[in-house]
Amino acid sequence: PYPFVDVFLYDSFWYLLDLVTTDVGGFYNFSGLFIGEYILEFYVVDYYSEIESVSILVDGQANYLDVYLDPIPPRSITILAPTDSQTVAGGSVLVSFTASDSFNLNTVEISVNSVYIATTFYEGNDELFVPVFQNGTNVIELYADWGAGSYATDTVTINSVDVTPVFPVKPGDFFHMKGEMIGLTQFIDYNYTFSEWLEPFVMNVSADYRLYDDTGTLDTFEGWLAINVLNGYVPYDDGSG
Repeated sequence: PYPFVDVFLYDSFWYLLDLVTTDVGGFYNFSGLFIGEYILEFYVVDYYSEIESVSILVDGQANYLDVYLDPIPPRSITILAPTDSQTVAGGSVLVSFTASDSFNLNTVEISVNSVYIATTFYEGNDELFVPVFQNGTNVIELYADWGAGSYATDTVTINSVDVTPVFPVKPGDFFHMKGEMIGLTQFIDYNYTFSEWLEPFVMNVSADYRLYDDTGTLDTFEGWLAINVLNGYVPYDDGSG
């Protein structure tokens, strides 16, 4: 028996009634249940979750449920290119990888120099463009997540040269974006104005947001951001936005 399995108890409408953990012998006794159908979901790290149902037909009836959990096989993700110490030109690096059990792979998270960049849903594409931070050393990490506590990582260290922004900006440039609050008939205007360089590839940016609907302005926000123009990373904001 596997100890300390999380067990979720639901009614027939999937309303959560209880969440418990089995003992060291892999056992737990639910009591005080009434006539009806119940659904149990079993979860433990490194094993596939399992869902079972049980019915109580007579008040006071006892049921014994023996559940087997299949172990999740070891999984891995391997960066194929670029290779360690390879010199790569440009600010966006094409990274190719392979992953075991790719059919069940959910997401791939991208980090550069220990800074989170983005998460992409895996849909069969084994190549990603990864924006780096600087000329010189950049460490790219891919974190693959299959769910149910199953994950794997791989890293590659490259030497970047001729790094330039995909969209070169200069002081005075601006960017405008409009968003819609789904279901609320409300909208947000985002306005960013690039001010001055703080360091190579990092620019000071003024930001203001306006929330509004058909009746007029509902709220506004103003503040400052420092933005890495290579990858959009924000190393600083004043908290007002």
